[in-house]
Amino acid sequence: MEKIDIRGLKFDNVTREEARLLALEALLSDKTTTVFTPNAEIAYNAGKDKDFFGILSGADILLPDGAGVIKAS
Repeated sequence: MEKIDIRGLKFDNVTREEARLLALEALLSDKTTTVFTPNAEIAYNAGKDKDFFGILSGADILLPDGAGVIKAS
C-alpha cells in the first residue's frame, strides 16, 4: 500500500472506499488492528513529541482526518 509522508508520519494513500474495505477486513480478522486518524493538530504535536510520534507511526492503518492533512498530502 502506498504511503504519503506528512511531517514524518506515513499516511496510507487510499480512497474512501479502500479505507472502508480495510476497516471491514480488520473487523473480520482475528488479528488486532490499530487505526489512527490524526488531524493537522495531532500531526503537528507528534512532530514535537517523539513518544507520541512513535505511537502514531506504529499504527497498522494511518488515515488523515481533516482537510488540513488531506491538503498537505
